[in-house]
Amino acid sequence: NLHRDFFLHFIMAESNMNSLLSRFEGLLDRLESDSNLSAEAKLEKLVNRFESILSNSGAQGVTNTQQTGSTIAATATGKVATTSGASKVAATASTAVPTPLATEFDEKVLSKATEFLTLTAAFDDENCTKVAEKFISGLQFNCNIIKASYNCKQPSQADFQTHAVPKLQELSKECHNLKDNRSPFFNHITCMVEALNVFPWVLVPNTGETVQNGIEQADFYGNRVLKLKQDKDTAWIKCFRGILAELKTFAVSNAKMGLAWKPDGTGSFESFSTFGAISSGVKVAKTAAPAGGMGSVFSQLNKGEAVTSNLKKVTDDMKTKNRDDRSALVPGGAVKSSLDTAAPKKNETVKKDPKKSKIQGNLVLEHYENDNNIVLDEKDGLGMGTGIYLGNFKNCTVQIKGKIKTLMIDGCHKTNVVTESVLSTVEIVNCERSKVQTLNRWNSVSLDKCNGVEVYLSKESLDAQIFTAKCSEINISFPQEGSDDWVELPVPEQFISVVKGKGLVTKVSDSV
Repeated sequence: NLHRDFFLHFIMAESNMNSLLSRFEGLLDRLESDSNLSAEAKLEKLVNRFESILSNSGAQGVTNTQQTGSTIAATATGKVATTSGASKVAATASTAVPTPLATEFDEKVLSKATEFLTLTAAFDDENCTKVAEKFISGLQFNCNIIKASYNCKQPSQADFQTHAVPKLQELSKECHNLKDNRSPFFNHITCMVEALNVFPWVLVPNTGETVQNGIEQADFYGNRVLKLKQDKDTAWIKCFRGILAELKTFAVSNAKMGLAWKPDGTGSFESFSTFGAISSGVKVAKTAAPAGGMGSVFSQLNKGEAVTSNLKKVTDDMKTKNRDDRSALVPGGAVKSSLDTAAPKKNETVKKDPKKSKIQGNLVLEHYENDNNIVLDEKDGLGMGTGIYLGNFKNCTVQIKGKIKTLMIDGCHKTNVVTESVLSTVEIVNCERSKVQTLNRWNSVSLDKCNGVEVYLSKESLDAQIFTAKCSEINISFPQEGSDDWVELPVPEQFISVVKGKGLVTKVSDSV
């Protein structure tokens, strides 16, 4: 098929190729029947024979034909086939014509840029828009490198480090400087910044892996954007992920082991390794600035004295002291002390309905009160990969059956929790007068800002690590070895610290 495609290319280019076709078909048959020659030798012999016949026939465009023949031979064998009399044509970025691969990249990847920039502009955030435009310029950088592969020899690592890598590093630095964790669009911007790591795929052999790594880094912040559950944010992140998915598909389909460069190319790689401006086909929809806001305030102040031109003038007869129908005196009883209004108590909380939900495979229960029959088991989807969160419980008893991954108890008051096995960590935070017990195995327990919490360990959990911070009245109970009696010990709260040398030595002040 490669041989025949080679000849069909020249049939369209030369009017007298019909006569040559029959001669070369016979030559092809003879070469294919010759089992003593390797594939490389057959193709080399074919190219040399082709040059000889064209030279004798006086056909025009011999030089270009020889150059194309050498390119096809190099593509098929992985080596450059030397041909006599081949002319070198200088190809630069200014004279390069669109290549099929670059056209496909433009149609499948860059075609989504307009929609993406429009969705970004709808946020009306200057930094977010700037980063989006820089991301699209990075895609165009990829497109320029693809064009270079059709016109240049494969650059050395030194060329990459000199002309391409610094530009990608500068792009990343500029985008990082636009991140602001106080901005409501911090996750949007960081998602795009992390996705900049996909762009070096045109410079490395493992293209698919490079793009996938960049996608995974961006997904962390992309999921945060998705959790906002706002229509504009959801549409934006889906469009952005669509661009990355198309980029990965393109890279794996067309350059799985890296871009294929032109073996005898004479173009300048430096002239292609640029970002350039956003192409004319990509138009950013500008949204009108919203009325009000600090921008509006400053624009009004810049008017100078004209800022008060639209204010109404108050004449003397409009003043209350000069009007007969109004008095500055307030009649008795009209003033109601603010103390008469019942103010909400400082610690009063609004009662909320019990809530049970599942978020990303984890079970979340909140706002349960006066319920001593809460049982969680396999019916609730529990498993070794499940985490459980219990929040704002009051006067409740919870029984957890089976093995789970993690358990977090937050803001609970007078709550009892009984578990079987927890593979990772049990976290107890902001709890008061509560009890937590394991029937099987715990590895570690962490208590933070707790008061009056009792922890019951089983025989299998005696080696569990217990971490405490800002806690008081914490007791640990465990079964005594050789009997059914339980031992209860308090966690120390008072310590003595002494400076020794360049360090600080701390020990418990009271014996336990």
